[in-house]
This record gives sequence, structure tokens and C-alpha cells, in this order.
Amino acid sequence: MISAYENDLQYGALICPTAPFNLAILPFVPVFAFSNNPNLLTKLNNFLCRIIYFPLIFLLLIVFSLCNLLLIPFAYCKTVVHKVLLSYRNRSVSATKDLTFYLLAGVPLLLIAQFTDCYWFLNHAYTWE
Repeated sequence: MISAYENDLQYGALICPTAPFNLAILPFVPVFAFSNNPNLLTKLNNFLCRIIYFPLIFLLLIVFSLCNLLLIPFAYCKTVVHKVLLSYRNRSVSATKDLTFYLLAGVPLLLIAQFTDCYWFLNHAYTWE
């Protein structure tokens, strides 16, 4: 018996999707109904869950990216203030060089970091363990 509030490793794709995504499962119902191979059912279930999950993840990725882009100016300003304080406290050439480099290349570095953030967002979104 499958609990109503838990994902089943073999039949979760039949239970979880909402309309209209449940129509994507329809062609696979005979496989679920007539297959006795638990390995095949588990692999098919994982594949279908990833497909059904994609529209939600895509929407969340857009929201995540927009929030990240909106926060870039705040991250830049906070880091500049932090580097100015470090440069003032340490009074070293290295800290001043670091501040100068960040003033010139900070925004491009933060923009490039968005790609890494999106990669890790997707990686964690599709990690099942």
C-alpha cells in the first residue's frame, strides 16, 4: 500500500503530478501496470519525476536568478566597504591591490558567479538523496 503523503520509489510518478503534467504520464501507465521488474519501474519513475519536476524547477531557476541579479549591487557595495575597512586596518599593499582589483572587476566577477550559482541550484534541485 502506498501512503498518500510519501513518494513511492516505483510508482511516485503516477501519484505526484498535477494537471496538466499528469497527461505526460498517460503513455507510461501500461508499463507501470504490467511490469513486474522493480528495477525498470524505479528507473522509469525517476526519469518521469525529473521530467514532471522540470517546469517547476525552471520557474524557480528564473526567480532564483532574478533575485541574485537584484542583490548584486548590495553584494558589491558590502564587499567594497569590507575591503576598504581591511585596507585601512592592515595598511598593506596587498589589501590595497585587492581593493583596487575588486573596484574594477567586482561586478563582472559577480555576474560570472551567477552561472556557478545556477549550476549548483540545478544540481541540488535534482539531487534525490
